[in-house]
Amino acid sequence: MTFDKFTIKAQEAVQAAVNTAQRNGQQTIEPVHLLSGIIEKAPDVTNYIFQKLGMNANQIAMLLRQEMQHLPRVQGAAQPYLSNDTNQILMGAEDMAKKMGDEFVSVEPILLAIVKGNSTAARILKDAGANEKDMLSAIKELR
Repeated sequence: MTFDKFTIKAQEAVQAAVNTAQRNGQQTIEPVHLLSGIIEKAPDVTNYIFQKLGMNANQIAMLLRQEMQHLPRVQGAAQPYLSNDTNQILMGAEDMAKKMGDEFVSVEPILLAIVKGNSTAARILKDAGANEKDMLSAIKELR
């Protein structure tokens, strides 16, 4: 996957996910890493959306950290790679960005793609009160 059609902020979020996986000694970049990277690199966007949906960003970040601690670790791992789930999310985000009329993929369609899926990151968001319809409404208000 190439990231030339991603905004700088979205690229930074993906890079933060890579860095977190590396720091934790994890071989794959999972959706929890990606969501954590989005929260870290785009707090203005996530705080607005989460607040609109009645969600607590700090609680979500804590749950993500806990989930990352349970992921497998490897010694001397090479560069982490995207898991199938993360790859599907990013491809889905490209499609959503097009549907939203965007030329580039920003963090908002990535968030939508996460909540639309069945990953642990999606479960954390859904348990906190997120759903695709309300998140899309919050994104439209943000823009």
